[in-house]
Amino acid sequence: MELIRQLDDLQDLCRDGTSLCIGVFDGVHRGHQSLIHHAVQHARRRGLRSLAFTFEQHPLRLLAPPYAPRMLTTPLEKAELLAQTGVDLCLMQPFTPEFSRISAEDFMERIVHRLCRARHVTCGPDFRFGHRGAGTIDRLKEFGAQRGFQVEVIDALLDGRLPVRSTRIRQLLGEGRLEDAMRLLGRPYRLSGRVVEGDRRGRQIGYPTANIQPPEEKLIPGDGVYAVRVAVAPSDAESITGAATHHPAMLNIGVRPTFSGQGRTIEAHLFDFSGDLYGHVVGVTFVARVRDEKPFDSPEALIAQLQADEAACRSLLDTNSP
Repeated sequence: MELIRQLDDLQDLCRDGTSLCIGVFDGVHRGHQSLIHHAVQHARRRGLRSLAFTFEQHPLRLLAPPYAPRMLTTPLEKAELLAQTGVDLCLMQPFTPEFSRISAEDFMERIVHRLCRARHVTCGPDFRFGHRGAGTIDRLKEFGAQRGFQVEVIDALLDGRLPVRSTRIRQLLGEGRLEDAMRLLGRPYRLSGRVVEGDRRGRQIGYPTANIQPPEEKLIPGDGVYAVRVAVAPSDAESITGAATHHPAMLNIGVRPTFSGQGRTIEAHLFDFSGDLYGHVVGVTFVARVRDEKPFDSPEALIAQLQADEAACRSLLDTNSP
């Protein structure tokens, strides 16, 4: 997949025509995958290039910041997941004030028709575009008929009776319903961040932890203890690469109530590991949720629970091998 970051770069790459799909695609969940698959298959049948048009950040971060959701995927994670769909091209468009003011007519004429050279457009049933969302699917179909491209609307993928949506996945993760969220995603949930200084309480009780600081906009699952796998990047790396080392681990998300913690933390204890992780970028793959976070009457009671958590996590990770 070729990643594009400037609208003007589309013209040369798309000159022979594209099968275009447009969306925020946060999480690149099973519903998104189904929609993109339709665009990719149509491109292959007609000898076109498939193009996913998406955004670096959620539009609401600009348009209505108090209502902007925490994201299931960072731009890098989204690009990596889109590449796995088989799409040929991906435009990762910054959602700027200037872009937000593009009218629906200009979006269709200049972007969809002239720059993307769309011969086929795939979208979901709720798709809107242009300034203040003035553009509708019916208007896009009318325009397509005039310019020689077809618009195909793909119904939302259902999980039971409910559609698979990023909003629903965020809710499930926030409630700690990891298994349900991963079913809708079609894969484990992941986050990454840099290891920062903590208060070293874990080291004092025999369970040293890496205090992970993900990007501010990243969605953090609900408080509790999780069985996870941790990838540790080399000290000079800015992201997880093939040179990363991989470790089974248990992870606590919460406020550490036994020690009257202040503020929410994400702390991973890597099994059978010794070394200094401060400053490293690490990636966390969630495997299973073990229990809720809860306070203990004493450090000794906490240690006993951590020992039980470790045994449970090791068993879960052995059962759910990658």
